[in-house]
Amino acid sequence: MPKAPLVWQSPDGSTALLLGATENPRAELWRWTLAPGGRYDAEPDRPGAQELHHVLSGRLTLALEAGRQEFGPGQSAVIASDQQHAYLNEHAEPAVFMRVVTGA
Repeated sequence: MPKAPLVWQSPDGSTALLLGATENPRAELWRWTLAPGGRYDAEPDRPGAQELHHVLSGRLTLALEAGRQEFGPGQSAVIASDQQHAYLNEHAEPAVFMRVVTGA
């Protein structure tokens, strides 16, 4: 089984791995780790695109046009990703989460 490709990495040790993708319908499965203080500013996806996030450990803050939402271990969220949005870790331990992108 091939190793998941590292698609994004920041100097603070934050990473994003693309675990798999389908073509029709389009869906992507990601595993993210945001280091303490880490942030990723995402570009808007195509109209109608959505993301599902599930936090495995730590705390994840989603910054959306309508405001911020914070999630902890075992919590999930669905967002419209056809808007400016960011993933943040404003806490002292790494935030590890799964991300599924549909319609991107």
